[in-house]
Amino acid sequence: MRKKPGGIQPRGLTVTQTAQYWGVSPNTFKKLVRAGHAPGPIKLPGIERQIFDLRQQEAAMDKYSGFQSVSEAPEEDDPTWA
Repeated sequence: MRKKPGGIQPRGLTVTQTAQYWGVSPNTFKKLVRAGHAPGPIKLPGIERQIFDLRQQEAAMDKYSGFQSVSEAPEEDDPTWA
């Protein structure tokens, strides 16, 4: 994802940007949303265009890839961790 001028990476993404994040076309991404496999757009008061939350997309992709975030990973001193 490209950073906006000023060095800020956007959290709110367009359909095209979100599809790029998933590595699919916008039409395929829309199918994933309709099927419930990818999060849909968030609702912001007074804004008509669709905005997709990057963190929601990351969490969904993590779920499908089997990635475990640091907050979900077991502690090293946990006996079940080995």
